[in-house]
Amino acid sequence: MRKPRRPPWLSQHVHALVWLAVAIVVMGLYVWGHHKLRCAYTKEIRPQVKNAVELYALRRHAITGVLELRIGEEPYVFDPDDAGPLGIGKLPEARGVLTDASAVVERYNLALRDYIKGLTAAFYPSPNNMHHMLVPLSAVNPKAEGAEESKDGEVSRTLRVAVEKFANVRYEYRNEQTLDELIDMIRGADLVEIQAGGSPKTVGPEGADTVRSAANHICTKRAELRREVYCLFEAPASSACPIPAATNTRSCESQPSASAQKEETHFHRKLRMVVERNIGFFWVWGEFLWFEIMMLAVLGVVTRKLVVFATAYTERGRAPEDMSARGGVSPLWQPRESVRTLMQLVVAPIFSLVIIWILTLTNIISVKPLIGDVWSNGFVPIAFLLGLFPSLGYQVLRGLAEGVFGRHLVGEKAPEAKPAPIPKAPTDASDGAETSFEGLRQRVRHHALAVFER
Repeated sequence: MRKPRRPPWLSQHVHALVWLAVAIVVMGLYVWGHHKLRCAYTKEIRPQVKNAVELYALRRHAITGVLELRIGEEPYVFDPDDAGPLGIGKLPEARGVLTDASAVVERYNLALRDYIKGLTAAFYPSPNNMHHMLVPLSAVNPKAEGAEESKDGEVSRTLRVAVEKFANVRYEYRNEQTLDELIDMIRGADLVEIQAGGSPKTVGPEGADTVRSAANHICTKRAELRREVYCLFEAPASSACPIPAATNTRSCESQPSASAQKEETHFHRKLRMVVERNIGFFWVWGEFLWFEIMMLAVLGVVTRKLVVFATAYTERGRAPEDMSARGGVSPLWQPRESVRTLMQLVVAPIFSLVIIWILTLTNIISVKPLIGDVWSNGFVPIAFLLGLFPSLGYQVLRGLAEGVFGRHLVGEKAPEAKPAPIPKAPTDASDGAETSFEGLRQRVRHHALAVFER
């Protein structure tokens, strides 16, 4: 009997070098494509990123009315275990942006409380009328004409308000609404002149300008206190940020335009840029997700074939007993393996897509969008493993077809090593149970995992 001819030495080396080159090219294309298409991927997911970033916004507390940075309906509190939308809260750079923004809001709230406390502390009861409260004009507007502190015998200018109005403001939370009420109260105040030992004397119509100027001074002071908050949370990112002429309050005259309110703010732009810089290597959502699954399967197929060929190549020439009849050539080293690999490169991505869909449908794995940290997405290693073991994907789908639909592939030969028995789907509904989508989900889940229980 004629022994099989040993393949030429050159053909084996060339075969190994070709597959090594193919593996290097595939890996290089995979890495190069992720870097080359990073901008396209970022553009694809930008609407979802902007929606997630805008969940971090400046809102008022429902009870105290003070401003605070919130995530949706919850206040932002630094928590290492709280990932937030898209996992933004776990990005170190994003945490810095959020912490700085929260500090800006806290500084403003503290400065506003101190300013309101100083204003309300300057009021005192009128000695001549128990229904009035007085406040020196110098405490409200130090730059106003006649606001200098009076000496003995000189006339001092004072603002007079009703006790009821002041009482409504005195014991409220010190927030922007309280300052609005103070401004309204100052606008409705009377300007009086008090001489030592005398009774208050109301100033005529010319005092209205002084009262209005005092109220506008409070608006200006509030705008100065709010400057950091305005620049970060209200000013459009495309504009500079001077001290606003007036604040967003009913008591001050101008309001920000509607178009300016719709534009992206400095805070949201800064946070969005941080998120886009840390989107990670893998394409974990959007339309690019399905390309990622297919590319991982292709990478798994090529990796497996490289490992198999490397094993066969290193065993070349050892000629163990089971290889002596073949002239020292490994049985794994066959020309038809190249053709089989090319077929697997076509089939494995399709199997991976279908199996990932099934596993996602049955809640075995989750495909959820995350930024930076993608290790909780199980599809990344599973897609690679389905390419690394191409027959595994076929066994899973065959088990599903037999178990769910009770059908066998026509002309298929029974394998030598059979998986664990998979029960067929019931053919009748004698138990009276109604067919439901949840029941189908459980059956698909059972049959998808049966192949791993061998």
